[in-house]
Order: sequence, then C-alpha cells, then structure tokens
Amino acid sequence: MSVLDLTHISRNFGTASRPVRALRDVSLRIEKGERLGIVGESGSGKTTLARIVLGLTRTSAGTVRLLDRDVTAHSAADRRFIHGAVQMVFQDPMSSLNPRKRIKDIIALPLRAQGVGTAATRASRVRDLLDSVGLPQRFLNARPGQLSGGQRQRVGIARALAIEPQLLLLDEPTASLDVSVQARVLELLVGLQQRLGIAQVMISHNLGVIRHAADRVAVMYLGQIVETGTTAQLYASPAHPYTQALFSAIPRVGDKKRTLGEDHTLARGEVASALNIPDGCPFHPRCPRASHICRSAEPKQVEVSPGQFARCHLVEPMAGSV
Repeated sequence: MSVLDLTHISRNFGTASRPVRALRDVSLRIEKGERLGIVGESGSGKTTLARIVLGLTRTSAGTVRLLDRDVTAHSAADRRFIHGAVQMVFQDPMSSLNPRKRIKDIIALPLRAQGVGTAATRASRVRDLLDSVGLPQRFLNARPGQLSGGQRQRVGIARALAIEPQLLLLDEPTASLDVSVQARVLELLVGLQQRLGIAQVMISHNLGVIRHAADRVAVMYLGQIVETGTTAQLYASPAHPYTQALFSAIPRVGDKKRTLGEDHTLARGEVASALNIPDGCPFHPRCPRASHICRSAEPKQVEVSPGQFARCHLVEPMAGSV
C-alpha cells in the first residue's frame, strides 16, 4: 500500500473562459519511507500540489488516494483523515510558530486538535518529541523568539511529528537557515526517516539540498511533471532539456559566469503564464533544441532508463518500454 497516490490530477483557477491551469495531468506515487524531492521554478505548480495533498485545495480532475483511502471528495471526514496522516513543516519557522506561545504548547497543539490523550500523556509526548529532534528539555517553557533559527525549525518538525503522521511535507525547510544549520536539519530529517519510516516530500529551489535530502526527484514545469527518477539518475544524466537547464544553473566552485551561448542547456527567456500555456510542449519557447513537433504536439511520458521518465519528444525511449 502506497502512502500517497495521485492519478491524473488537474487544478484550474480563474474562470471557464480564462482558466489558470495550475496543475495538468499530474500522477505521482509515494511509498512508505520514501523521500521525494519536488523542484521547479516559481509558478510550476509545486505549492498547488502541496495544498491538494494537505487537503486545503480541491482537484478539478483526477483522484487522490491517501493510505489507500480515496479522499478526492474533500469531505469533512476526508480532511480530518488527511490532517491525521499528513503534516507540514514550513519554510520560515519564525512566522509559522506563535511567538506568544511556549514551545510545549506549540508542539502539543496538534495533539489537542486531534483529541489525542490526556493532558498528562500529551505532556509526556511533547518531552519525547523534544528529545527526538535534539532539543534540551529546558526549552519547554521558552518562546520562539528565544531560540535560534535552526532550533525553531526543529520545533516545527517536532510539532509535525506529534500525531505520528505517515507523510511529512517540507516546504523549503532550510531556506531561511545558514548553511551549517541547514546541514544539521537535513541530518535530523534523514535520521527521522530511517528511524520512523515516515515518507517525506521536500519542495525546494535548492538543488544542492534536494541532492542530499531525496531518494527520488520530480521536476515540475508549468503544472506538469516533466521528469522523474532517482536522485542519482537525474543528477548524473538528466533527460529533459528543462531538467538539464536547472542542473546547469547549479553554482560550482571555480565556474565562470555562463551565458546561453556558452552552454546550450541553459533555458531562454522566462516561464510562460499559466493563463497562456504554449501549444505543444510547454517548454518549447525556451528550449534550445526545440523542433517542429515540439511546437505542435504535446509529448507523452516515456521511460528513458529503468524508473526514469520524461515528457519530451527528443528523448529516446528505453528499449522495450513502448
């Protein structure tokens, strides 16, 4: 049984005559204990996808299954089930933690909201959670403003773990932290995954972070997943031109400033609007390798190596995959 199974998900905003197509035919499966990274530029649909998984946004089409339960209908019972199975760790721990509350009350909030245990059992659970994220017990009576950024993020992780979810959504969880603190938070997340077996989905612009925080990567562009594969596959041999462009932009020590003329994998121009998605392959106006078919026909997903899939007319399918 998978933890999460999204099948042909679409989500439109706006009006029928002027729709904003935030997600288009997204299918994604996450297994127990898996760490998935989702990457893409702003406007690619990452946030809308996260809101659907959290039960905060309805789908326009497709099916959402969580722990083998269909929660697509988005009923009150479905939302309660989702909130018990999925928890979120936010990008900015200072804005996501109530500055007036003590740490013990912040971590206990999900337990109280779900009606879990007595006051005494909740207090014991909070102490255990503080230990699990490597914070001393003296912080129980502290307030967020008395903690460092890394310590506050650990509190956010402890709060998310309080009701023992099956899936953690992590929205740029290290973006506001110094590099040394980022490393410690990532080590904590890896340790929790290994110890507790909780599936993790990390949304990030930082490809260096994703490389160390994910087993598998999904690359999004204009509401679609254009490539998926193991972290090793995508970092060693990205297939889709957009993935190649993203990875070409990773800063490397000693690199000179690169331009499109110096590196053919860099993308041209800016991301198109979700109000006016180009015909054919949505990436073709920015793709240095685009051909006639790219402008006229939308590509289907093909398997390019075992477990690695891409939506691109220009990639060669793996032998026997079609």
